[in-house]
Amino acid sequence: MKFTIYLFAFILLSSFDAGPSYDAIGEFDIYRTNWALVQQDGLLGFINDKGEEVVSPQYSSIDMFGIEKDGWAKVKKDGKVRFINSKGQEI
Repeated sequence: MKFTIYLFAFILLSSFDAGPSYDAIGEFDIYRTNWALVQQDGLLGFINDKGEEVVSPQYSSIDMFGIEKDGWAKVKKDGKVRFINSKGQEI
């Protein structure tokens, strides 16, 4: 009986997906309201305050929003400079 309970608990817990894990999570509201910078395998992205990934970690650098243009942040990916908007979409 104990074995069955342990087996059931193991199966239940092993099927639980906690979502992506990150090497580092920054403070919220630094780059954008309700967003935090995350790092995974040396690449940067953002999550929101609900823990949802807004921008997947894919950039080698991300500047602050609004430096070049209001609502945009300069990002670097594969050696090329790009921009993302306030929704996390590449421009």
